[in-house]
Amino acid sequence: MAVQTKNQTIDVGIATLEFSRGATIKLLESIPPDARVLCPVKGANHATWIAGHIALTDNYFFKTVGGQSGALPESWESLFGMGSKCVSSSDAYPAWDEIIAAMHERRAALIDWFGAMSADELAEPLSDDLQEFAPNRAALMSSIAWHEGFHAGQLTAVRRSLGMESMFG
Repeated sequence: MAVQTKNQTIDVGIATLEFSRGATIKLLESIPPDARVLCPVKGANHATWIAGHIALTDNYFFKTVGGQSGALPESWESLFGMGSKCVSSSDAYPAWDEIIAAMHERRAALIDWFGAMSADELAEPLSDDLQEFAPNRAALMSSIAWHEGFHAGQLTAVRRSLGMESMFG
């Protein structure tokens, strides 16, 4: 079996991050503004929470693993962080355009960070508390994309609850 080079690893990881983000944005854009805080079932996540959570996740890894400065307000942690609960009022959240802009900006920063790594940096193990998520920085790209795909699946439930057809087959 051939071993991937640093450039191949970066190319595959970035393509995966870009693909997952593209699919998620298509799903988010398809949800009508008046349904962005609609939970399809009790206890589920709505589109606004999912979008903010994904932006916050990119910010988290950029800060925690990358040692970089975060760009999102600390208030986003209580709104979109793990364990936070959805609120059915759009007034409780930042403006939709601000959330979507944060998704784009944080993903671009994350991709730039990954793209600038050397082979040794990509192979660097993650801390013990992140080992369950990914063993090293190279694998982290796929894990982040998987996490986003998980939440994109929740967006399909929001769409179906609105009577919308499947976007992806």
